[in-house]
Amino acid sequence: METEIINTLKSHDYLPAVMGGILVSLSTTVNLYGKGRSTNIPNMLYDLVRLRNFYSKLVFFLGIIWVATFLKVFYASKLDLFEKPAVNTENLTIIGYIISGFLLGLGTRLANGDSSEHVYCGIPCLSKRSITYLLFSSVASVGTATFNSYFGFTHKLNMGRGETSFFQMLKNKLNPQRLNPMKTDIDHTLFSNTIQTPLLYATTALVILLFLHDTYFKLKTYNFEVSFISGILFGAGIILAGLTNREKVLQGLSFNMTYDSTLMIFTVTVIISNLILWNLTSNVTRKPIFDESYDLITDNRVDLRLIIGSILAGIALGISGFFAGSSIVSFTVYFPRIAIYLISLLVGQFTTDMLFNDSLRADIKQQIEKKIE
Repeated sequence: METEIINTLKSHDYLPAVMGGILVSLSTTVNLYGKGRSTNIPNMLYDLVRLRNFYSKLVFFLGIIWVATFLKVFYASKLDLFEKPAVNTENLTIIGYIISGFLLGLGTRLANGDSSEHVYCGIPCLSKRSITYLLFSSVASVGTATFNSYFGFTHKLNMGRGETSFFQMLKNKLNPQRLNPMKTDIDHTLFSNTIQTPLLYATTALVILLFLHDTYFKLKTYNFEVSFISGILFGAGIILAGLTNREKVLQGLSFNMTYDSTLMIFTVTVIISNLILWNLTSNVTRKPIFDESYDLITDNRVDLRLIIGSILAGIALGISGFFAGSSIVSFTVYFPRIAIYLISLLVGQFTTDMLFNDSLRADIKQQIEKKIE
């Protein structure tokens, strides 16, 4: 049975994208039915770092990490689920990771979410705000990916004289005796492969401990089952669709690369599935399991913050080929470079709050004054 399923997935190029889209749709539906709200990955990550509803967010991301390591250890070679870390990172400089992560943090904070919020959840609710996000972010991502594939300001390009980029050429001028980048890629690959099995055991143990803690103390405040199942489905969907392979994403955006329809098929599948599942869930059930009512995305406000945020998020995607969700799914596989991306994303979010959130600035100022006193 397992062999037949694997052969079927390999023989139909579109099938993994469709199945991955259905799994992500189920993930957002589980989250909706359990908690009554949409799945906003950037905001969830930001809340986790700021210790807001900490355990619920922790269990969700543990579900993502657990399924990513599980599939990496047992099925990666059978299904070609992941590119080798050296291959998936060889044509994006460290500066590219930093810039794209920072821009995504700025953009998602301004727009109050990325594709997980607006495209997967908002468009099925027919939100004008989410439709606007999709339009502006799509134009920005396609334009950036196409431009970057021609000029390679953050990518390494094969120009017939070895792989290079604008920033790499500048670095070579300043430091001609630098280490061979291939050596770094080899070490990076070995490190990533080495940590997978121990990490799987460690994540499994932590999940069991949290479940026992939740069961013993009867703490339903962080909705263990809902968060964990939703995380597993989300991670499995992104991986099965192949969206951890950033080149596959960029090939679906750039006019200067061989077109790959994976991203389009995946996105359309999620939207259509959620149009059906979300309407059924909200109409058939009177209220979610752990809340009093459904908080669907009905905001139709279109403002300058949304437009600027959408454009910045699109530029970030066009540079790196990573969404917030796919970067978290890729964390253990493409560590440590993806960690740089996620840190930059959080810095971008915090920077946005510092610039535009008056209450946060007031709180920080008050804390500093107390320490000085």
